[in-house]
Amino acid sequence: MPAAAGSPRAVAGVAPSEGPRGHGGRRLAWRAWVWLMVLLAWASPALAQALQPVPALTARVMDLTGTLTAEQRTALEARLAAFERERGSQVVVLLVPTTAPEDITDYTQRVGDAWKIGRRDVGDGVLLVVAKDDRRVRIATTKAVEGALPDLLASRIIERAIVPHFRQGDFFGGLQAGVEQILAALAGEVLPPPEPAAARPGAADGTDVEGALVFAFFAVPVIATVTRALLGRVLGAAATAGLAAALDTVDRWLRHHSPVGIGSPQSERITGWRRARLQLAARLARY
Repeated sequence: MPAAAGSPRAVAGVAPSEGPRGHGGRRLAWRAWVWLMVLLAWASPALAQALQPVPALTARVMDLTGTLTAEQRTALEARLAAFERERGSQVVVLLVPTTAPEDITDYTQRVGDAWKIGRRDVGDGVLLVVAKDDRRVRIATTKAVEGALPDLLASRIIERAIVPHFRQGDFFGGLQAGVEQILAALAGEVLPPPEPAAARPGAADGTDVEGALVFAFFAVPVIATVTRALLGRVLGAAATAGLAAALDTVDRWLRHHSPVGIGSPQSERITGWRRARLQLAARLARY
């Protein structure tokens, strides 16, 4: 008895019905491949573009765009330094032309990972990044101050305090307004107080170090003359070189034990020590 036209056996025997489905699948795969090539060709310049470098952290206000005047940078720097001395938390402002090819979120994350803003044992740092040409602003916080500056508050500060000034071309006014609101939020957070200056490592013995530097600076000619008279020119020069090497060892130790806080008393003392060390090394080289 012949199978009915609609039976499974009859359908299974119709081979031509598979042809259109096979050709359709190949056409779909071809179109997907073409679109993939177009997408890769469009995205390749962005993929090939190098990431923006992370600048060295040298101040609380880093303007790589030349937007702020020296007086404006100094005013913001002084405000942030005063807050850091009083409350301990550290805020850093960074202005860059662009973060491309990254978005500002990824770039800010890289900068924060490299700079490690805030006290090492507290983690109370805030980073305000402005990508001027991209017209993008971001406020990033460390974990200890996430409660004081949640994402919603950070967005409000950007939209209501910073951006309105930026739209009028007043970048200093926008940064100043944003910084004040950030500091107000941090001031309401319960955090460990800043360490007293007398309790900071190196603060108690800083006067002795500076006194020794002054003595060594003026005593170098006498010491070099006496050493060469006693040991001869060759051995005297070797002893002088040994003193210079000792100074370099102390400098490396100070670099390793530098505090996180920018502009802290210990950091400023170490900077003064390094400056004096270079002067003393140059003086030693003449003898």
